[in-house]
Amino acid sequence: MFDFVTVGGATQDIFIESDHGKILTERDFFSKEELICFEYGAKIEIDKLAYDIGGGAVNTAVNLANLGFKTSTLIKIGNDLNAKAINVRLDEKNIDKSLVLRTDMEKTGFSVILTSFEGERTVLTHRGANSHITPDEVNVNKIKNSKWLYIASLSGTSNEILDGLALYAEENDINLAFNPGTAQINRGIDDLKKVLSSAEVLIMNKEEASKITGIPPESTIISLDKCDSCEVCIDKCPQRVFDIRDEKIYCNQSSNKCPLSCNICTETCTQGAISHEPWSFGAIGIIKKLKDSGPKIVVITDGKNGVQACDDKSLYYAPPYPSAVLSTLGAGDAFASTFVATLEKYDWCIEKALKYASVNSASVIESFGAQTGLKNFNDLEKSLSKTPDFKVLKKTM
Repeated sequence: MFDFVTVGGATQDIFIESDHGKILTERDFFSKEELICFEYGAKIEIDKLAYDIGGGAVNTAVNLANLGFKTSTLIKIGNDLNAKAINVRLDEKNIDKSLVLRTDMEKTGFSVILTSFEGERTVLTHRGANSHITPDEVNVNKIKNSKWLYIASLSGTSNEILDGLALYAEENDINLAFNPGTAQINRGIDDLKKVLSSAEVLIMNKEEASKITGIPPESTIISLDKCDSCEVCIDKCPQRVFDIRDEKIYCNQSSNKCPLSCNICTETCTQGAISHEPWSFGAIGIIKKLKDSGPKIVVITDGKNGVQACDDKSLYYAPPYPSAVLSTLGAGDAFASTFVATLEKYDWCIEKALKYASVNSASVIESFGAQTGLKNFNDLEKSLSKTPDFKVLKKTM
């Protein structure tokens, strides 16, 4: 019996950092797009180069094993040098390989990660064997009696194993954690309803959550019942984050211009219609729609804006844990798997899970690699003891 079985991708990763890359920002009032650019036709010097093993299933399996859990992983790899490197990592971390699938028909997944001087990354990926897991290849008897099934991103035809695994988990009292990828998001919330209703925990970032629910990820900080559309906030806001549409005032937080600490709008609003609380900068409507689809716990991450979670009774908010950003790759996997691991170890305490997950993802962000920097539970607690002001806020739904 395993504590956790992770399902998803496995890759050989090459990390490249070059100070010669430039960030090009294209922005209008309602959207912003950032591009990493290199001179066309030039030979670019690489300032830092690193090799690592990645992929959602392997990243989470390594973290869970590091946290002390008996872990197995369901992945598909080729018969090549990259596959050997992945096997070595699994052996190093004492991760069970009985569910690992192998093929001569496809190459092992491979990614090149371009890291900017700001720490953000662009990933060039070849899915390879990751996209070719079929339902008949999955030996569900090896999953039976496990405590948790953690399903990460599934690409290509591998998406076909999702519903069957979710049903198997439900029928065999296996807790299901679901961290969907692009292929699953594109299916939409209605098509995923059976999977979502089986999940104990659903974790995704705010952009993914917005796409799957069809609800725009803009701030809901204005009470339209109180607002009389006087337009004072539009006139006074130095960041110009407010807009009027159909004679109603809206805050365009997706423009990412609001400094959050300015408070000019709240001070000048004569109707008291504008509030600045952490939940305002998430997406309560998105969270509620996801919660109504069935998961017991919904978690929405939002990078430097922190993370929100909810269960049947309460809404939680954790700010970002202080860190010096080197590379953001793997931070999401570290957060999600640490959150679930903490629930398992500490009697489903969401507040503790948010704290530990925030610390572990921050540690990964400070490292060059998706698995470098991962902490065990003792190290997580030591980090938190040094930052007593790091708090999780909670309110009743």
